[in-house]
Amino acid sequence: GLFGSPDDWKRVCAVLVTGKKWQFKQFPKDQFKGLAESNFSNLFSKLCGFYFHYTSDPVPKDVQQWNVKRIGIDKNNRHKDTIAFRDFWTKLDEFLAEKRKRGDFEIAY
Repeated sequence: GLFGSPDDWKRVCAVLVTGKKWQFKQFPKDQFKGLAESNFSNLFSKLCGFYFHYTSDPVPKDVQQWNVKRIGIDKNNRHKDTIAFRDFWTKLDEFLAEKRKRGDFEIAY
């Protein structure tokens, strides 16, 4: 697997997606129900998904259907990367705050 023990997955809070379903083939099917059937709704309710892309490139169809945050990078205005950087951390922080509010953490920190 991707990690040493199944408990390591309890510490994962986000995933950067490539737009390809095969990316998730080593994810534990017992912790993310529906993955075996390529249903990603449970995965992206437990993990915050992000898709970084150039604003000039089309977003893959699968990514459009997944509950992931799409963050555009402007190829010609790289000074705007700080906006994307802040957007990533803000969205991840909001996701984790909501999980904490719902009591969705499986381990205590």
